[in-house]
Amino acid sequence: MSRPPPARVAPIVLGAIQYGDTRGFNLNSLAVIDARSGQRLRTIELYRYALVPGLETDVQDVFFTSMSLSEDGKELLIENTRGHRFAVELASEQVRELNHPCELKLLSTAKQGQRWQVLVELSTTHTSGRGPFLLDRLSFGDSDGLRNDLFEVTSRVDGREVAYRGEMVKRAPPGHFVELAPGRRHEVRIDLGKDYAFPERGGAFRIRYRHHNHFSPDDVDLYSNVISVDLAASQRKPSPS
Repeated sequence: MSRPPPARVAPIVLGAIQYGDTRGFNLNSLAVIDARSGQRLRTIELYRYALVPGLETDVQDVFFTSMSLSEDGKELLIENTRGHRFAVELASEQVRELNHPCELKLLSTAKQGQRWQVLVELSTTHTSGRGPFLLDRLSFGDSDGLRNDLFEVTSRVDGREVAYRGEMVKRAPPGHFVELAPGRRHEVRIDLGKDYAFPERGGAFRIRYRHHNHFSPDDVDLYSNVISVDLAASQRKPSPS
């Protein structure tokens, strides 16, 4: 498997310090370079992603796609090929996430009476080596049924939204978290058909998870990839004999 070369991201020079690789290719760390001598002084790690066994490493590399200076000039704003965004405070070189990636997978679909079962797996991994990440359970759907409209579900034909008919409750008090150590993964399985009004006739849909990590000191937007789901009448489960 091959892919196009990564985008070149121009380094940013502030006084005697250059931030970013001179060639413009930045992988998971930000190079800090003496702008006069070209000597690398140190690196600032932004993220780590687990590699898929058996797949070529260079296909899985995640590069920067943009880097800019914040309006107040105090931070570098960086985004990578996964849409994962970070801010690096120049004074302290502390890194904070601006959003947090999750992975959405379709596990199965089936017709159950007059409704569809659409079983998905939602997961996330703490990709940084900088202490724990506190994930709000209700914002992640990690509860007995959904407690809010966490997913964008739309028709692939006309873009019409599939209505959410589940509960809408206030957020849990602080402390209702899963604590993710660096590298730790957390996953939940959710039957979206319980709370989203997929039409009985079926159809083709796009689904994406997007919400906010409420009440957490890790105050970021949570987001996932988009998956496609095709619900066909032939997927009706057989009636019990």
